Amino acid sequence: MSPPLNPLLLLTLLASSSTAFFLAPPPSSFLGTRLRSAAPAFPEDLPPSSSPGRRVKLEVPLNLEVSTTVREGVTSLYGEEGEAGAAAEGGESNGYDEQQQSISQAPAAQQQQQQMREIDPRGVMLKVVAPAIASSALLTTSTYFLLTSLRTRRLNTIATYASEMVYHSNSQTEMMLCHQATSKRILRKKGEMRQAYVELFVKKKAVSVKAVESFSYALTLFKLTESKAADLLCSVAKGMRKAPASRGKLLFFGERILKSPEGLAGLQPIRDMLASSYRTGGAEIVSIAQKTMGET
Repeated sequence: MSPPLNPLLLLTLLASSSTAFFLAPPPSSFLGTRLRSAAPAFPEDLPPSSSPGRRVKLEVPLNLEVSTTVREGVTSLYGEEGEAGAAAEGGESNGYDEQQQSISQAPAAQQQQQQMREIDPRGVMLKVVAPAIASSALLTTSTYFLLTSLRTRRLNTIATYASEMVYHSNSQTEMMLCHQATSKRILRKKGEMRQAYVELFVKKKAVSVKAVESFSYALTLFKLTESKAADLLCSVAKGMRKAPASRGKLLFFGERILKSPEGLAGLQPIRDMLASSYRTGGAEIVSIAQKTMGET
């Protein structure tokens, strides 16, 4: 197969062949006429002002013989140029399509990144979970301190009530006013008020007629039945394990204030507590101690 011809050489051959055809010597009779009437065959032969708006058509004479080698070279040349042009156009179109695709995909990628940023676990932890945990901890701590404060205030109120009731034990009017004022502040679990008063009273007050009268009036303010009053005295006695003298006072006041069989029977646990403090003869020792306490 012959090597491809140079495009410049091919064009030069075509131009020289056409020029030779048109410039061949015609018959002598028509030489002058043909030279004057022959139209220029190439655009470069036209004068600039001949016909500015008319297109010139380049025609190749039919009797021009072109070799097979030249034709194959031209065909291969134009084929290669056509393929190159098509490839170049395809490359340009592919580049444009890729650019358009990248431009169209840019908002989608930005939207996806925005969504990923919105559901970022670290962002969720920092913006949702951490504030919730902090709020829960703050609420728990606040509730704890609030309940502790209320409990402390309640205990202080009960202690103040017991002190004032014992201090005004000789005045029933003052005892009544103190009991009413504190009952309005302590709305529930008023048994703590009663136990605090009874415990402080038997510790501070000595056995006497005035003490029995004051203690009896306090049980009246509590509005308890005799069986409930006996249960109250036994409950206080259970918490005074290291104070047998105070337990003896409770038994003494109970036997002098309570009159019903139910009330007196309810005081038996106190007798048993006192008798258990001795190895032998505890019941007799308790009875003698109660009589001695009443005589003094």
